[in-house]
Amino acid sequence: MMSATGNKRGRGGFTFIELFIVLLLISVLSVAALPRFKRTAARFELDETVKNLQMLMRYVQTKAIADHSMFVVRFTPATEKCEVFLKKDDSFVPVAGRLAKGCKIPQAVQISILPVSATDIYVLPDGSSDSATITFTDTYGYSRSLIHEAAFSDYAVK
Repeated sequence: MMSATGNKRGRGGFTFIELFIVLLLISVLSVAALPRFKRTAARFELDETVKNLQMLMRYVQTKAIADHSMFVVRFTPATEKCEVFLKKDDSFVPVAGRLAKGCKIPQAVQISILPVSATDIYVLPDGSSDSATITFTDTYGYSRSLIHEAAFSDYAVK
């Protein structure tokens, strides 16, 4: 049936112009959201790195007490990870098992340790360890710190 203007009634669908405008709006919104998404992803990666290191330090502390052994957690910026070593005799040897994988530090994350001379954090057989503040900063300036203030204190994230 034809209408008075000559068009068919019930004609459905969208015109090419309507579809083009919708696609244009979606692309503009996605381009505007991309930098925010990158910042959020970088922040998530940084938070995950700090949490993983916190868990690793707690695990090393527990393992030192259980095994009556001395461990060292060594930060090596060149390899972008921290590694765990066990003291045997007069030297430190890499550990095996769960501790062997250490903690990976993403390439986009800068790490600084206070005191400045500390690249090794020693964990003694009684569970005490060196006081240190490890600060992680991403490329957008967001930073988190893992703080260990006293010999027997917990590792706090700030």
